[in-house]
Amino acid sequence: MRRDSLAASWGECIRYVEIGDDRYAVRQVEVYNGGRVLRYERSHWCDRFGQLFGCLFSQKQKAIDGRLTAEVIDAKEFERAWREAIDSPMWVQQVEHSLVAEWGLVPHWLRKAQHPEQEVAPDSGRVMESRGSRSPRRHSRRV
Repeated sequence: MRRDSLAASWGECIRYVEIGDDRYAVRQVEVYNGGRVLRYERSHWCDRFGQLFGCLFSQKQKAIDGRLTAEVIDAKEFERAWREAIDSPMWVQQVEHSLVAEWGLVPHWLRKAQHPEQEVAPDSGRVMESRGSRSPRRHSRRV
């Protein structure tokens, strides 16, 4: 989480992340201990509260100190979290504090992944995301 994030003082959260075939996050839900819920997707990927994960996810399980850092969940559990996030009162504030106009329509890591031969300025947003149909190979993780 960025230090300047408005959510930095909210404490711990559970993150639900839907990972696409390109191994980048497609949608993400953050459920904080205090009950606040944030959501991100590729069309609203950043705001003053946080942002969509920008890392390339591995297909291998990771562990720190012998504990798994993430677990694979089924699509139903992710969709339940997503539906709850849609109804979150925080969504209005997320839209008001959006950084998409400033940082670009498409996350810089996706522009690089989709067009590695192109050098695109991080804030230009000129390379548009291609939105295909949802693949049955997609899976979600709780992080």
